[in-house]
Amino acid sequence: IQPIVPYLEAYWYDLANTHAASATSVDTTLLSLVSSYYPPIMAALLVFVVFMLLYHEYGRFPALVGASIAASMPALITTFIAGEQLLEPWGIFAMFFFYAAYLLAVNNTKEKRFAVLAGIAYASTFLGAHYYTVTAGVLAIYIVLQGIIHVLKNEDMREFYKVNAIVIVVFTIFYLLYMPYSATLCTDICLCIRISV
Repeated sequence: IQPIVPYLEAYWYDLANTHAASATSVDTTLLSLVSSYYPPIMAALLVFVVFMLLYHEYGRFPALVGASIAASMPALITTFIAGEQLLEPWGIFAMFFFYAAYLLAVNNTKEKRFAVLAGIAYASTFLGAHYYTVTAGVLAIYIVLQGIIHVLKNEDMREFYKVNAIVIVVFTIFYLLYMPYSATLCTDICLCIRISV
């Protein structure tokens, strides 16, 4: 059996193993060490993002309750355990990071830095998992529905669409910078690193 390593872990392994870039074999000890760090880190960051998402919308107490529930959910504990060979830890974190940053951006349309942060958060969704398709669908549906609501209420939509334009421009720039990198590194590392079991 030769399972393919999730590509975020392959990137981390490549960064940790730069001194032996020309090596033909995979150091499974180093790979398991690298793989054991990132899921718990993503779990901690996910709980923080859930807290921030709820804190800015509902206040401190509901945010603490929501973060506590997120930290103790059995499904998340088993998915984010050290050494887990799944794409979900990064994907789930990146989705919630984007939703929290985007919520800040649309609630504070005068602060363009939140829109830039939301664009960076969206860019994080395609760095380690294929969750960007889900996030793009949610974003497109939200923009259309919120636009319809603004039109029906006869509200000014300039700031709303400026924020969305900034978000789209930022993640497009990141994607254009990422395309050559993913084309070479993903082909060379992600698809070629295999662990013999």
